[in-house]
Amino acid sequence: MLRYWANPISQKRIALAISKLSRKKVAEYLGVTVEAVRNWERNSLIVSDGIGGKGETLYSSDDLGRICAICMLLQVGYSIASIHRSISMYDKGHAELVAFTLNNPEYHNLISVGDHWLYELNKLMKAAQEIPLIIDEMKNI
Repeated sequence: MLRYWANPISQKRIALAISKLSRKKVAEYLGVTVEAVRNWERNSLIVSDGIGGKGETLYSSDDLGRICAICMLLQVGYSIASIHRSISMYDKGHAELVAFTLNNPEYHNLISVGDHWLYELNKLMKAAQEIPLIIDEMKNI
């Protein structure tokens, strides 16, 4: 489905006969909460230029196709970070790399995560080494 969505020819075929949908209507259509749609906006997964008469965000049929793909990916267990990475490739004009990017985190992201884990493990080791000292202090109280 992701490759289908990212294909520009398919985009024309899935255009819906709608003008614009509100955040609430999109949430109802997908069976998710309005807050879920807002969360996707906050995480830059979806951006819409449509503004209604009351200042509310409105989504086009193109936006809805993207939102459906995001919802499907979340349902099958992909993280928001991996979806964001994949959709960013699409936005940069690399539709052919959407599926590949989804399953292959960038090397520098892996290094960053590894560094973070090493830092946290070192903190825990130092804290664990202090436990016997704390116990000795408590015995003397």
